[in-house]
Amino acid sequence: MHVDPRDLQGDPPPPSSGERTTVLVFGLLVAGLFGAEVLRDFTPAKSAVFFFLVAWFPLTALHEAGHAWMARVFGWRVFEVVVGFGRVVKRWQRGATRIELRAFPIGGYVVPVPRSREGAKLASFFIYAAGPGIEILLVVVLGLILGFDTLTSPSTSVGIIAAQAVSAAALTGAITNLLPMTTPEGGWTDGRGMLMSPFLDDEHFARQMASPYLIEGQRRLQGGAAAPALDVFESGLERYPSVVMLHLGRAQALIALERRGEALMYLQAAATDGSRDARFRSEIEILLKSLRAS
Repeated sequence: MHVDPRDLQGDPPPPSSGERTTVLVFGLLVAGLFGAEVLRDFTPAKSAVFFFLVAWFPLTALHEAGHAWMARVFGWRVFEVVVGFGRVVKRWQRGATRIELRAFPIGGYVVPVPRSREGAKLASFFIYAAGPGIEILLVVVLGLILGFDTLTSPSTSVGIIAAQAVSAAALTGAITNLLPMTTPEGGWTDGRGMLMSPFLDDEHFARQMASPYLIEGQRRLQGGAAAPALDVFESGLERYPSVVMLHLGRAQALIALERRGEALMYLQAAATDGSRDARFRSEIEILLKSLRAS
């Protein structure tokens, strides 16, 4: 739900023609085998798999909408909503929120930005919970409309089978997101986020508040626009000078502009700033050593 580490690397590069061909051939092969199996001795029950798969994209969008809605309930800004992963297919702006649809509509994330640290831990818990919560709510609504006995009993009605498949997909998504795990990219599942929310410190929420600057700056930097990226990082540092990633972003932008000495000077000043806490200075010192060695 928070900033996806993959997103800080800018938009993913488009796949090569060979990759596109491989994915297309594999997709057609899987679809063909699936279709042949469904059509062989077809029964209405076999359509459940089709409805399960078709439901996954709208349920993913609903899941992310749940996070975004709860963030707004608590007065947070929703900077970005992303549905899917991979190449960006469509991007548009709705008010202050940027919305992206990506090539593979499985999973997604929301970038909620707190306006203050007051009540942020409680808000964070409910924002994490809202994604799986809205999927569970959908299952409850379907059960109230159709009857829970109907929803859990074998049926030959295509409509009932579709509702059962949608419910199964919604529960699958909710349960997997509630498992308290860390993702391979370093993010948290909703379950882990809910458990960690009461223990998050002020620095965590400072990074969240700075996330629009981090994302915009890195996107411009990855796009080759180092000077605009530098402006974004410096604007962020004016408001959130304790966020280490903003200092790193400014250093990267300066190096891209062939101003390496200036980048090292800024980091050296931050590393020796006695008004900052020891953890901040230690993290800046690590960045400084890394850049000097590169």
